[in-house]
Amino acid sequence: MDHNTRLIGVPAIAPSVSLENSLSTGAAAKRCGVTGQTIRDYIRTGRIKGYRFGPRNYRIPLAEVERLLAEATAE
Repeated sequence: MDHNTRLIGVPAIAPSVSLENSLSTGAAAKRCGVTGQTIRDYIRTGRIKGYRFGPRNYRIPLAEVERLLAEATAE
């Protein structure tokens, strides 16, 4: 377990998550119509999967954002 995982419970960036197939919290928030803080809260609570990318940044797989949007439209 790396340092980031021990501190906040969010895994460091996974080798299978490419920067081309993921979004920053700001881009994911804009796409979903919520704030960046909401996206970070979703990651911390497990509603979506996100990965640490550096000391303060997250990357969210595009598939997770699409799943979140699909859930929102189904409600």
